[in-house]
Amino acid sequence: MKKFLLPMVAGAFLASASAVLAAEQKVDVKVTGMDCPSCPLIVRNSMTKVPSVKVLKFQAGPASGEGLFVVSFDDQHADGAKIVQAVEANGYPAKLVPANK
Repeated sequence: MKKFLLPMVAGAFLASASAVLAAEQKVDVKVTGMDCPSCPLIVRNSMTKVPSVKVLKFQAGPASGEGLFVVSFDDQHADGAKIVQAVEANGYPAKLVPANK
């Protein structure tokens, strides 16, 4: 019985530790090539298909067709690169930019 108890306890500890280590992250993603009114919605939908991603804010950029998305995500399920890849997969150039404070 002791042989089975130790692995179960260790597994439970590791599972709970990974949940504790997960953290919400925020990134700013600059997107260009949004030439029509529905483009920001398409980009938003692309981002939210990545697990745990939430779009917190969108701000139209100074140049036509560009904008800044403020995005949050659980770092156990997503990262900035996955978000950028999701946007680019729909044909919109995107890049991470330093957060506005």
